[in-house]
Parts: sequence; structure tokens; C-alpha cells
Amino acid sequence: MSAIHSHDELRDLAMLYTLGALETNLADCAEARAIEAHLHECDACREEVALAQVGTAMIARSAAQVPPQELKQRLLAAVAAAPRRRSAKSSVARWSAVAAAVVVLIAFAMLLRPHPPVEGPVAIELQSATTQASGVVRTAGGDAMTVDVAHLAVLPAGEVYQLWSIAPGAEPAPGPTFTVGSQGTAHVAMHASPEKGLVIAVTIEPAGGSRAPTTRPFLRGTLQ
Repeated sequence: MSAIHSHDELRDLAMLYTLGALETNLADCAEARAIEAHLHECDACREEVALAQVGTAMIARSAAQVPPQELKQRLLAAVAAAPRRRSAKSSVARWSAVAAAVVVLIAFAMLLRPHPPVEGPVAIELQSATTQASGVVRTAGGDAMTVDVAHLAVLPAGEVYQLWSIAPGAEPAPGPTFTVGSQGTAHVAMHASPEKGLVIAVTIEPAGGSRAPTTRPFLRGTLQ
């Protein structure tokens, strides 16, 4: 399969990227590498993917359900069986059709049968008592975590958002700083031991970050 280069083609693959099908089926392919590079450079597509990840994670957490194993196999088979592209336009159409089929099949599966509780990385919901900001924290193995936030305000020059991990009985440990684009979303990697009672929080700090919080956390969640 030839590499994808146009912005429109890469944008049309965002749904598969968000659902996780892309990584499973295109690992080590030119398309996967091109999409990762594009998301690293394109604020608009990166924000769209981050916002979708927050929404799907919250839906999964509230429903406590996952599609059955046979549905997953059907989806993977559908992606593998999709015809090789003959042009850039046909590639976009093919992946758009597969993405639409994924959404429809998952929706039917959730409606037609009960499913066991979600198993896998622990998700922490970040909530705010003062703003519409929200977020989700996922464990990624060991002390690795990823944080997806949404509905954050664009900060003025000289200010950044900063993540904090607060272990039970400990002082806040500084995490990475980040900013958001016009859609108010971000996807950030951090490290913290995922022990019960761990708090993940977000504050507004001076550019470059702080060693200790200088403002009150406006977004936080606790690992239960």
C-alpha cells in the first residue's frame, strides 16, 4: 500500500486511529508512520483525535461495557479484507467506509447484548468544580500514563497548564506542562505510580512550569 501524504487523507483516518483499529492493522506500515508524524505536526487533527478519545473513554467508563470478542474479530477481518487502494481518492473512501462500519457494528453490538465489565488500563476521570474542563487518565503499563483533556481555555502568553501527581500522604510531584489549541484539547504523556488514592491534577503555571503548584488545581481526579 503506497504512502499517504495529503492532509485530507490523513484527517479521514482519524476515526480509525481513535478507535485503535489503525494501530492494530497498519503497524509498521507507511500509513501508520505518516499519521503519527502528521498528528505530531497538525494541531487541528491532533485536537480532533484527543477530543474523540476523551468522549469514547467517558462513554466506555459510564457504560462499563466492551464489544464482544467476535465483534472485534469481524472488524479486524473487514479492515484486512478492504481492497488495496488504486488512488488517493479511493483510499480515503475505503477507510472512511471501514470507519463508518466500525461505528455501526459497535453500536448494534452494544444494543443487542450485554457485555462483561471493561478490563484493561485503569481510567481516572478528571473533573472541575469551577469550569467545564474534563479529562481522562489511562495507565499504559508500569508507571506510564496518558492524559486527555478537553474544554480548556487557551492561555495567554507566559502561562501553561501543568500536570501533577499526588501520592497518598505525599507532596505534589511536578509533571509535564502543556498548552491547548483553539478546541481546548490536549494529549499528554506522564509518569506516576498507579497506586490506589493517587491524585492527578492540573494547574495553571508560569511558562516553563513550577516545582510546586503556584495556583489551586482546577481539574483533578483520584484513582479508586
